[in-house]
Amino acid sequence: MTNNTVELPDGSERDGGQAATVWPYQAWLLRTWREAPDGPWRASLTHVQTRQTQRFNNLQALFVFLFEQLNP
Repeated sequence: MTNNTVELPDGSERDGGQAATVWPYQAWLLRTWREAPDGPWRASLTHVQTRQTQRFNNLQALFVFLFEQLNP
């Protein structure tokens, strides 16, 4: 497995840049923060099944990513 591949629960691998397999159940751990009181929201999202973490510089990028993961 390379840095860009993710091992799926069934043992297969996929490229980390491709849309995720749509499972009947998806779970993520979402973390949000601001680096300054008036700064933009930042986020990291960890997919529970694959343990892959994505980082986002703004909430719009987070929402686009989630939409793409759920609608491949």
